[in-house]
Amino acid sequence: MEEVSKQTLYMRKWREENREKIRQQQKERWAKKTPEEKNERYKNSKYSNPELTKQYRETHKEEKKEYMKEYRKTDAYKKSYRITNWKKSGVKCDDWDKLYDKYINTWNCEECNVELKEGNFKNKKCLDHNHDNGEFRNIICNRCNVIRGFIDRKTI
Repeated sequence: MEEVSKQTLYMRKWREENREKIRQQQKERWAKKTPEEKNERYKNSKYSNPELTKQYRETHKEEKKEYMKEYRKTDAYKKSYRITNWKKSGVKCDDWDKLYDKYINTWNCEECNVELKEGNFKNKKCLDHNHDNGEFRNIICNRCNVIRGFIDRKTI
């Protein structure tokens, strides 16, 4: 692993502390540029030529495949994937991070108190929500989720 100098560490810390200031300065500089200057920047970017982009994707296909294979193993991907699926299922939430933390740290069904497991098991974790308004209810086992879904359908 390469050693990082004191100056590099200082600059990283400074940039972190002054992120908003830096963004504001960049916006101001961009606003001062003429349309010709902005077009020139686009012409020199990798996005300006669809053929080059397509060619790049083709030549780096295996590299990207390997990267994605490794990325899918990370906690960041698992969190993003799970939250995206909840959103597609109609769950509404103000704080996704808090809900995800609750989901990860719940180990017993909040209905029948059975021990929950990850994956395709009988006691797998399920995020229960109201299908009418998307409101989150609790973290329960698959069995309780199926029963609750059956009861909800009967009351309609």
